[in-house]
Amino acid sequence: HGGSVLAEIENTLATLANDLGADTVVEIIELYVVDSQRHVLDIRKGLTNNDANIVRRAAHTLKSTAATIGAMALNETCIQLEQLARENKLDQANSLYDQLARQEVEARRAVNTLQPKFATIS
Repeated sequence: HGGSVLAEIENTLATLANDLGADTVVEIIELYVVDSQRHVLDIRKGLTNNDANIVRRAAHTLKSTAATIGAMALNETCIQLEQLARENKLDQANSLYDQLARQEVEARRAVNTLQPKFATIS
């Protein structure tokens, strides 16, 4: 299963590299690595403090970032989290958190693994 995430992200980034150039992909990866962790921490904080707004905003932003790099499972979880936060169902959102955190780590590992590929093209 872990291999499919890597393949999915690799295909997306390769397409982006064709369209936008490899150095842009390296920038996208660097931004993703910094931002995705922050969004996950914000979601955790929002869930802990019972703040649906924080959860909704962070899930919304992470959703887009995940889609950009091709982390579709993570994107999907963010969509669910955003919806639950909008409906103020934080208990259900809470049960998705572990899955989200796992998927984010998986996506971050994938982009870190792939980064040298694109760094050498540019």
